[in-house]
This record gives sequence, C-alpha cells and structure tokens, in this order.
Amino acid sequence: MRRDKKSIIRKKRMALGMYQYELAELMHVQPAAVSRWETRGVTMPRTAKRLAAIFKCDWRDLIDDGNLPKSTEVPQ
Repeated sequence: MRRDKKSIIRKKRMALGMYQYELAELMHVQPAAVSRWETRGVTMPRTAKRLAAIFKCDWRDLIDDGNLPKSTEVPQ
C-alpha cells in the first residue's frame, strides 16, 4: 500500500512543532500554499527539495509519486 504523501508533510511539520504560517515564512510562500501541500500533496521537485532541507529528509519521500521525474535528476 502506498504511503499517503500528503499527511507526511503535516506530520513532519508538527514533529518540528511548527505552525503552517511558520513553515510558510521559511518557504517564502503564503500559508495557503502549506495548507494545499498538506491536503493535495507536493508535485514540484523544487518545492519538495526545499521542504526536505527544512525537514532533514529525502525529497522523494515528500513528493507525489505520480509526478516524480523518471530520472533522479532534479530540474534546476
């Protein structure tokens, strides 16, 4: 069974004791973007890499599998 990538973002944020607005400030986005990632998932590798740096995890653990690039190379 596939892990729910959407809930991973929320769990990791909460494990750090962060509110959505705090993560939004670190990511330089509106809090609505964080809410969207937590409900719909992350689809952009660049966003996943930025989140992974904050959460100290592999970006592939955060991104929706259906949108993962075929190669492991991340577009710049």
